[in-house]
Amino acid sequence: MEEKNEKLGWTIETITEMVNDWMAFEFILELKRRMKNVEAKNYLSSFLMTIAPVIVYEVAESLELMGIVSKKTFFNPGMDKRVQKEREQFVKRIIVKSSQPQLIEKEMGLNFKEKVYDINVLVRDNELMDMNYELFNKNIKEDFEFWDSLFGLPKGLINTLFSCLNINKRIEDVYATIDESLSELAEKMEQEFVCERYSYSVQKLFSEADGLEDIDKILILYRYRLVTSAIRIEKAVPDFNISVGEIKVFDIKAFIRKYKAVVICIIGSELKAMNTEFAQNIQADIQSKIGDGPFWGMNRKLRNNIHYQRTEVLTENEIDTLDKFQTVYFEIISSHFQKNTFIDIDKECKTMTGFTKACHEKGMSKADIDKYYYYYYMKYVLFGRV
Repeated sequence: MEEKNEKLGWTIETITEMVNDWMAFEFILELKRRMKNVEAKNYLSSFLMTIAPVIVYEVAESLELMGIVSKKTFFNPGMDKRVQKEREQFVKRIIVKSSQPQLIEKEMGLNFKEKVYDINVLVRDNELMDMNYELFNKNIKEDFEFWDSLFGLPKGLINTLFSCLNINKRIEDVYATIDESLSELAEKMEQEFVCERYSYSVQKLFSEADGLEDIDKILILYRYRLVTSAIRIEKAVPDFNISVGEIKVFDIKAFIRKYKAVVICIIGSELKAMNTEFAQNIQADIQSKIGDGPFWGMNRKLRNNIHYQRTEVLTENEIDTLDKFQTVYFEIISSHFQKNTFIDIDKECKTMTGFTKACHEKGMSKADIDKYYYYYYMKYVLFGRV
């Protein structure tokens, strides 16, 4: 099908692809808006912060290549370079070959050899959900204007693309018709993502891992949420879709499938850049359970649909193959990540969490805490305050 939209020059397939991606982003954002638990909201924000720069930059790139509007004109002044940088960090950066881990390690004061409370973990039912490593150098409060502007773009583009599909509605109209379902889904998803934040030791986190090198630990710290969030979100809303008349404008499973395709390519690049026993064990597991079949070409074809220039439409057989082996791939990666991490929220951990929180509530910097650490800590232990 090569039918073109006269106004923008995209094929109908590409417009439909874009609508689904942007609706997925806006759908998850809307569920987040309806939640109350701070950590559940933060968890979804982390997911959205990796997605937004990609879908926004790719549509701007596509419009520029078609000669319709330049990226500088599409974005607010000075925003295009920042969006490109954020996109590159998600889809292009190979963290195990980057200098970023050394910078983060220094700023966080990470100590892989001694038990120091140097990291935050998010835990649900004694299961690790996330850490503060991946987004450590992003100051969301100071960058609020940038992220607010970026997060606001999908809604306007969806309404424009609806008109391209001859849908005489706005996304607000669609929300109004499914308001009760959205509230129910938000409540269900919130329960899946309610978790507790604790001060923790990165040394303790890997204390029961056998023979991990530091670069293996970096991979787990940086990519853990990237892998496990897709599994969790798919579990929370496995089959949700939205239709307007005869047109399906949103299918969460199609979006998660595409997200997984991107992540598989990212993790694959990381593993190829490593020469450790940990990476080799993962690759051996992948070879044993997936092999060298057609799955990889299908996954790459789907991954390339992020570019909004040429959209490959998958057959039902290809979709079945992708769903089967993507599930296997994510189970392999998450299994290796989880069996090499150790969570034990003991009394000391809870005390350190309370102490750290009390210091932050006082507005104390890390330098302030370090300077008089033992005084402040003993004061907290004895009196419950600093």
